[in-house]
Amino acid sequence: FNSAGTFGTSWGGYGSNRERFSYPSGIALGPFGKVYVADAGNGRIQKFNSVGSFMISWNTGKIGDGGLADPSGIAIDTDGNAYVADQNTDQVHKLDSNGNYITSWGGKGSSHGRFNNPSGIAIDGNNYVYVADSGNHRIQKFNSAGSFMTSWGSYGSGRGRFSDPSGIAIGPFGEVYVADKGNHRIQKFNSAGSFVTSWGSYGSSSGRFSNPSGISIGP
Repeated sequence: FNSAGTFGTSWGGYGSNRERFSYPSGIALGPFGKVYVADAGNGRIQKFNSVGSFMISWNTGKIGDGGLADPSGIAIDTDGNAYVADQNTDQVHKLDSNGNYITSWGGKGSSHGRFNNPSGIAIDGNNYVYVADSGNHRIQKFNSAGSFMTSWGSYGSGRGRFSDPSGIAIGPFGEVYVADKGNHRIQKFNSAGSFVTSWGSYGSSSGRFSNPSGISIGP
């Protein structure tokens, strides 16, 4: 769609062949308008051009070495590298634009740098990586090599707390926007994790939400 909601094109359908999907759960735009889709049910990433023409897909098949079991979120850095949050392995995998393995980090747990069902992932202009660590009800921040930098949040409904944070996006000045799924709201933080504001609550009227799970920032 364009910014006014006018339909442009679509592609896909259920299946395991290329250009088809099973429970696609994440999407990201790369350089030159390339579209990357986390095709969760098929355990792979598919890459398309801006009008939906298939380019490549990948899954190395080596769990813990870039292999994808349940890719739930994807983000692309300024060099075109892909960062994939994998809920099954509780890891983040970093791959180049052709799907070649670079590195991984994480693993099941609640200590710094570990995850419990990571679902959303975002990259800022300095290639810092932000992960919505859903099961641990927090946001974690890393450098592009996977070294832990900081985290914030814990379970709850107060400001700066989360219930199953599932989507994350970065604004033009490094602001961090989180779809706080279980609390039916959006929360906004600065790049260090300090709370700025929040909005929304449960409901179907304008400005209210029911389990918001994804978020993106326009120009």
